[in-house]
Amino acid sequence: MNAVFVETEEQLAILETVRRFVREEIDPVAGGLDRHDDPARCFSWEIVEKADAAGIRTMTLSEDWGGIGADSLSTAMVIEELAKGDMGVAVVMAQTLKLVQVLQKAATPEQQRKYLPRFRDDPRCLLAIGITEPETASNYFIPHAAPFHTAAEKTDGGWLINGMKHFISNGNRAGLYLLFVQTEKGSLADGSTCFLIERDMPGFSIGRVHDKMGERLANNAELVFENCFVPDAN
Repeated sequence: MNAVFVETEEQLAILETVRRFVREEIDPVAGGLDRHDDPARCFSWEIVEKADAAGIRTMTLSEDWGGIGADSLSTAMVIEELAKGDMGVAVVMAQTLKLVQVLQKAATPEQQRKYLPRFRDDPRCLLAIGITEPETASNYFIPHAAPFHTAAEKTDGGWLINGMKHFISNGNRAGLYLLFVQTEKGSLADGSTCFLIERDMPGFSIGRVHDKMGERLANNAELVFENCFVPDAN
């Protein structure tokens, strides 16, 4: 017997909002944005701001933090609808929505109090995660994955990070990054640590913006770290 999935009234209401958003805000501009020669110009802050106004950007925040606490299934359905308008826009939101869930589950209470209100209140705040590297690809979750080349060394009050990540969705647009770097020399990737990186930290810069077919409205970029100091609190 095949299972039949029935959308709840809340899911139907959310999806109708997203479908209207796609019709009114993505469909009319996606083709023109995609035609820019420079991939960085394909990105649209106007779409991001309107997604925030529609409640999409913050939908996975819990009600305590000002969102609606959308679950993973509802979020996946929203991303599917966004992708009908443009895959790149869907990626922009998918990365942000899932990483907000990670922050709410994995960040310390102090980190949550510092960063979640910033995320909620800034309509342009997107999130990114830095795992992929030229030498190690995206194999972090495969057993016995190779160690990262991007590494951090302990110093007074924090860590110094050196290295590069690439093909990072929202890489040149995010305000906050979850960055996986090697902290145990001679270990596999399980000897790594995740740091919270702010966009304006000294020693952190953006390299090349990749021209990624099918996702040009979602900027993918290199993250470059040259003695980037990250405090212990992060």
